[in-house]
This record gives sequence, C-alpha cells and structure tokens, in this order.
Amino acid sequence: MSFDILLVDDSFTARAIMIKTLSMTGVPIATIHQASNGKEGLSVIEKNRINLIFLDMNMPIMGGEEMIHNMEKLNVLRDIRIIITSSEGQTPRIKQLQKMGVCIYLQKPFTPEKIKEITDSLMGGKNG
Repeated sequence: MSFDILLVDDSFTARAIMIKTLSMTGVPIATIHQASNGKEGLSVIEKNRINLIFLDMNMPIMGGEEMIHNMEKLNVLRDIRIIITSSEGQTPRIKQLQKMGVCIYLQKPFTPEKIKEITDSLMGGKNG
C-alpha cells in the first residue's frame, strides 16, 4: 500500500526537509501534497484522499490546532492519521491534542529513522 501524505507547514524549507526525510525512509508514497497553513490543508483534504498528515502547530492564517478542530467538524479525523511536527514541547498541550485525535507528537528536529518508526506503527508496519 502506498500512502497519500499531506505536509502542512508554513516553512517551505521544513516541507522540503520532510519530503527528503520521507524519501530516505523507504515509506511507500503515492502522493505528497503540501500546504502552507491549515486553511490550505483543509482544501487539500476536501479534494484528495489523504492517509497521513504531518502538521505544524504555529502557522499564519490557520494553525494546526484550528485545522484539527475543522477536520473534526468535517468528520474526517477518524480516517486520517495526524502527526504533529513542532518545536513546542508543552506536555498539557500535547495531551490535549491527543484527546482531539492526534496520533503522534513529534518534536523537531527528528531523524529519518524516527519517521520510519512512526509511519510503520501508524500505518500497520507495511513500510518496507
């Protein structure tokens, strides 16, 4: 199975690094979509099948937490795995996000090995 992935981060560089990191893991990828904020991310979700989202928290226009709330309203949270990628590490906020449906909180910086481990665990270990 190949995965349709959405990268939501206001930093072009961070998205480019994530694409490079994903390519290094051997994760089978069908498509990688990109968005620079939560509003663009929601638009991608409405138009495309997405299995996995790597989502930054702090972005202009619409941040990650607001995007998750909107995904809940659209009733798509149960179908999409969400990995928060952020430099924030506040435990109460992480627990709140997990209650909302976030699967993993991945603190930046991270390694390709960590991305592979996470995608294997979330997507049934079918990643090589």
